[in-house]
Amino acid sequence: MRRRTSERGVTLIELLVALAIVGLAASVAVMSAPPPHGPARAEADRFAAHLAAATDEAIVSERTLSLEASAHGYVFAAYVGGVWRPVSDNAALKAHSLSKGVAMSLNIADPALANEKPAADPENASRRVVFDPIGLGVAFTAEFADRRERWDVSFDDNGDIKVKKHASPVS
Repeated sequence: MRRRTSERGVTLIELLVALAIVGLAASVAVMSAPPPHGPARAEADRFAAHLAAATDEAIVSERTLSLEASAHGYVFAAYVGGVWRPVSDNAALKAHSLSKGVAMSLNIADPALANEKPAADPENASRRVVFDPIGLGVAFTAEFADRRERWDVSFDDNGDIKVKKHASPVS
């Protein structure tokens, strides 16, 4: 029986080394890819969850709550003793500052606000939306924008909350 000294083919070790190299290259490519959505989408989703918690809290606790929003964040407050006080007994309703690079604007669809005076300092101006204990609210849209994209969170008269990509691109 004769033995060949120059056999052709790939050894198992060579195959495993090649697979390890391909696996490392693939993991580097996946880790360096940008996330599918930016911080504006994350903030919009978070806001929608907080908004749902606030409307539920207003009904369950039978108290009037409000959302006060500015370009940099939002806070939910309860009407207690004739004064709006930040909600402190529910973690989902505590004050929230937006992620760096994300801005928020609130567009309220209430005809009573048509004659509202523009804020002296629009950058730091805040808007308030009230949720009553029987589930009624005013329709509004909150827009979250970062450098790449804009997302809208809409709240209608029935309390339905929807998150969708803004129709026009970021300018």
